[in-house]
Amino acid sequence: MTRYRVFKETIAEVHQLIKNYEFLIENRLAPNYFSRKGKLGFENTIMMLLNFMKKSNQTEINNFFERIIKSKDTVRKQSFNEAREKISYKAFKTLYETTVKNGISPKDSILYAGFRLLALDGSTLLLENTDELIKRFGETTPSKGDVFARISVVCDVLNNFIVDADITPYNIGEQKIAISHIEQINKHKIDNALFILDRGYWTPKLISNMCDNGNKFLMRMSKTSCKVVTENSNNCGNFVVKDGKKQYNLRFYKFTLPSGEIEILATNLDIRIIPNEKLSELYFMRWGVETKYDLIKTKLQMENFTGKSVLAVLQDFYATIFLSNLIAFAQYVSDDMITNKNLNANLRHPYKTNINQAIGILKDKLVIALIEDNPKKRDKLMNSIFNNISKYSIPIRPNRSVIRKESSIRFRKPAMTKSSL
Repeated sequence: MTRYRVFKETIAEVHQLIKNYEFLIENRLAPNYFSRKGKLGFENTIMMLLNFMKKSNQTEINNFFERIIKSKDTVRKQSFNEAREKISYKAFKTLYETTVKNGISPKDSILYAGFRLLALDGSTLLLENTDELIKRFGETTPSKGDVFARISVVCDVLNNFIVDADITPYNIGEQKIAISHIEQINKHKIDNALFILDRGYWTPKLISNMCDNGNKFLMRMSKTSCKVVTENSNNCGNFVVKDGKKQYNLRFYKFTLPSGEIEILATNLDIRIIPNEKLSELYFMRWGVETKYDLIKTKLQMENFTGKSVLAVLQDFYATIFLSNLIAFAQYVSDDMITNKNLNANLRHPYKTNINQAIGILKDKLVIALIEDNPKKRDKLMNSIFNNISKYSIPIRPNRSVIRKESSIRFRKPAMTKSSL
């Protein structure tokens, strides 16, 4: 499979999965659920949750029946809530895992010096203040009276998709989540994985875990992480990290930012493969995980939950990760189309897909493609999606960056205040 085919192959595979009766059996929460086919049903409920639901639930339900099902009949939001409570969140996790499997398979994946660059980073989600959510995600919180979950993703920054994602109670540390990520990714047998981590992940236990599993990494160090390195007057060299009786030989590299601040990087990469002068360039490639959080939290409004139960939060989380990967796969095609269209144009900057427009175009059309049983019609629908998305592009301006900011609590929109427009 090539990157150009990932979107279409994934849509076809997800179509077969959702239509498969065994998938229903595995993901309904009781044996008698969905035994009769009603207006909603297992398939329609899943499709509704995959249709970028960001308006009020009733508005989204009405639009789904009118635009997707082509029916004048609809159901009340209470019926939708009852139907979704019968479906395990693992159904959506399985769909997202399908995108991961397909995302790492293309032979033409973009690599750096032969490595697949995987950047880790964490964030938080503000949840509704309910007893059920407090019990699941804990009372530990950065803001009194609010309920938070901790989320963490591993992003393939050159191929622009999420390789692993997790949602946990807020009091679970990032280092512990990172170990879980790495263990999960190792199951995919990505031999050329190179993990890029910020300074908050520095811990001998994590270093030990990666080295023992043969993983390569590049990690930013704080000035208090290792005195041997901090007090070394050289800008590069070797040092030892100890974890219990084990010790690991690493190398460090110091460089100066335009602000004058000195940054320290540590790695177990062979200097013959990635020389010191390339390490800072490599580290800054982790920026892709920052832009991925902008996509899932701002553009896809992950915190704009469609329900207040633990099950609804987990369903929405994995549905959003699934959609973010499909957007990335669609972008492979549209970016290529935009590049080919501009080949003979004398443009100051290269252009790429406008993601905001892509999301708007995928609304309804993605689900229609997923529902379509005829492969030829489905293929035609997807080609139409690519053509429409490629009409909207924005310039790629080099050396521009925006620091990711956590949303201010007072501006976060809970499910109960969604727009009905």
